[in-house]
Amino acid sequence: MVNFIILFFYSFKYAETTSTYLRKSISYYEGFIVQRNLDIPKNFLDTLFSNLKKKIFLERFDYNPIPQYLQEKVKSQVERFDTLHLERISDILEKEFVPEIVKILEAAKEVRAKEFVSSEERVNFLTTKAKEIGVTADDIEKVLNAGYIFVPFINDYSLIREKDLIMVKLGGGIIWYHISMRFSPPKLIPLVKKSTSSFGVANIKKKGSYLWGGRSLSSEEYTQYSAMNAFLKNLEVLTKEIPEFRLSSDIISTYGKEIIFRLGNKEGIKVDDKFNIVEFYEDEKGIRKIKNVGYCLVSKVGNNKIDRNNYSIAKRYLGKSEAGMTLIERPRLPIDILFRFVFLKEEWENNFGIDLEFDYNIGRYFYFSQFFTTFNLMFGPEKGTDTLEIKEIGFGLIKKFNFYFLSLGMEGKGKITNDGIKPEGKGILEFFLLPDLKLGTKIGYDGEINYGFHLNYNPPTLPFDPFAIFRGLFRL
Repeated sequence: MVNFIILFFYSFKYAETTSTYLRKSISYYEGFIVQRNLDIPKNFLDTLFSNLKKKIFLERFDYNPIPQYLQEKVKSQVERFDTLHLERISDILEKEFVPEIVKILEAAKEVRAKEFVSSEERVNFLTTKAKEIGVTADDIEKVLNAGYIFVPFINDYSLIREKDLIMVKLGGGIIWYHISMRFSPPKLIPLVKKSTSSFGVANIKKKGSYLWGGRSLSSEEYTQYSAMNAFLKNLEVLTKEIPEFRLSSDIISTYGKEIIFRLGNKEGIKVDDKFNIVEFYEDEKGIRKIKNVGYCLVSKVGNNKIDRNNYSIAKRYLGKSEAGMTLIERPRLPIDILFRFVFLKEEWENNFGIDLEFDYNIGRYFYFSQFFTTFNLMFGPEKGTDTLEIKEIGFGLIKKFNFYFLSLGMEGKGKITNDGIKPEGKGILEFFLLPDLKLGTKIGYDGEINYGFHLNYNPPTLPFDPFAIFRGLFRL
């Protein structure tokens, strides 16, 4: 375990001082290693793994298929384990997988190494007969050392029924290994273990079924899918946070608060992705370190699949930015959570309410920056008592415009209250306090003016999918 921690921090230091992202070659164990005492439906495990690959097969990676007979050979050995034993898993993978992966990497090294040479060098590669490979030895070494294996695992699963509700809890993660070509024969080095947990809830008394991705699901299946959705979203972010896998790029140029950089849709970046702006420096011992000097949001994604010089644009919202600085990915969920204090005008007296709101960034999927779907639950005192009751359930759309640390927005929604269904329009003003935290206010009109103050937080992970939980509890 000590060696594992040392290797992790060494890798973190090494990766954080690399200014340009290097594509990684990824292989994987086909399926989950499941703790033996867990009773998980096989069809759910199969669905979970199928969706895991959709989330973890990121555009920034190249994938090396491993022959099925080797997968079966490893599976038969790891299924004997009573617990998740890191060293024993490593030994089996190193013995069975690594030799095959090395062959694949050797066969692919010429093609993949071309990613790191200029146009002139590529021409030289094609025209110079005397050379078998038109890249430097350093480029080849980079490709050969970009080999990784991931092994998914599940160490917690439970299904609980209580009164009208059913809940599924799910826990697990991914163990990542690096294939080091510096040894002969190559060795498998544990890199990091990423784990998370999640839960899903549904109402047992719901008549009919829940719809999910065009499928009709029972209450039990819905809770499984709800927990799975949150689980996989968390693992996607946690994977992107691994230092070796975090996207990075030098800033080519700046114009005002706009930043031009080399990443694009080939690496899978999306509108509103966050990046840290960093500078590299040496401390008094001569060790190279990084310092965060600013933060930015992607506003335009370049199509570098067709033209590698089609660059992307980001807008700085905190700090400073200059050409020559470096951008390092800041992975976050596409969800903002708002906690708002609201002033309520009731018939009998003035009161305050508490509003919990979830804003989901849907604009990032069709290149429309800062466009959200939103829903909220507002709680306030029940008349004549100190008990809190639901005062409002609202659904709507939000569009925001960022001006450095200031964000202005418009919101339109329909809300269900004790007085029936009402339309409402709102104006939004927010200030960035920290990279993921904003202080703001909303002023709304639904026949009467209402207002309140809020904190807006963009989390890296959540133990539940807010929209799925809402549907499950309210039988939608």
